[in-house]
Amino acid sequence: MDLSTGPIDIFSFAPDPARAAALDARVRGELADSLETVFTVIAETGVAVDGAAAQSLAGAARAHPVGPGLFGLYTDLVEAASADDIERSRRLIEGLFERAHWRGPPFKVVAIDDRELGPGQAERYRRLLDDDVRRPLRLRPVSAEIREQGEALLADTMTLLDGASPSLAGEIRALVREVVLVGDAAGSGGTGFTSGSTFYLWGALFLNAAALADRLAAALSLTHEAAHLHLFGVTLGARLVENPDGEFFPSPLREDPRPMDGLVHAAYVLARMTYCLRALIAAGVLSHQEADRARGLLERYCENYRTAQRTILDNARFTPEGASVFGGARDYMAAEKGTC
Repeated sequence: MDLSTGPIDIFSFAPDPARAAALDARVRGELADSLETVFTVIAETGVAVDGAAAQSLAGAARAHPVGPGLFGLYTDLVEAASADDIERSRRLIEGLFERAHWRGPPFKVVAIDDRELGPGQAERYRRLLDDDVRRPLRLRPVSAEIREQGEALLADTMTLLDGASPSLAGEIRALVREVVLVGDAAGSGGTGFTSGSTFYLWGALFLNAAALADRLAAALSLTHEAAHLHLFGVTLGARLVENPDGEFFPSPLREDPRPMDGLVHAAYVLARMTYCLRALIAAGVLSHQEADRARGLLERYCENYRTAQRTILDNARFTPEGASVFGGARDYMAAEKGTC
């Protein structure tokens, strides 16, 4: 599905629920095509593949949203098949044919626990999210009480966003299937974790429950990670720049230096968070205390964006898609310069 030539502009900056749904369909279409190829290759090695089940799975992926767990199983299957690990491939195919992942829930809050995600999925979610060996994560499940509090806060937050920016709230719902609440055992060798997402678990958004102090913090966290998902959908998980990953630059969202691709993601996310803050302030849906905080955050995020943009414009070697998508953020921030 090539959206770049259709009526939906995937490179425009403003949140758009219809575009988000189209991006989700595009990613699922790529998944279905790839599953069919992988099953064919695996069957040629002598591993039994139920053809009817494989066809049904691909059809489900094309027809409607699927669970992030399906993408995780697929990712591991590709790795197992590439390594000629027949036994692991068999187990992963069995997991893929379990229909629990064939239909993605609409914005469901879950804990990182096999009882909610399925057998072996909690470990898979942790592993696929934790791809930075320099900053290991130590994510753990949250208590039932914290999970309940987080779920209630996120429901209030989405109501807040509905009132301030229906397009932003709608885009988040179109992109996010699961909000995975986690704890972070930073004291045991992990690092402070606020939120995260990965293309390998398309539709999943990870939030540290301890970082959800209130609905303003939650709104910004949701906006932040949904912006990453949007970029993953635009590029199908590919990079936005041609700079090598071994080239590091200061990042406004991390204490440690980041590759240029991460810096472009960070700048785009900052622009989206300023969009969220402007919408919340303009709609008058915040308390006086929240509004004061929002204005302070808006000023800080604008300055962080400008700092990141200077580094990007001096050093980035954009892909065509990266140049287009970042250009949208740059134009938006230039047009809104007077409100920073």
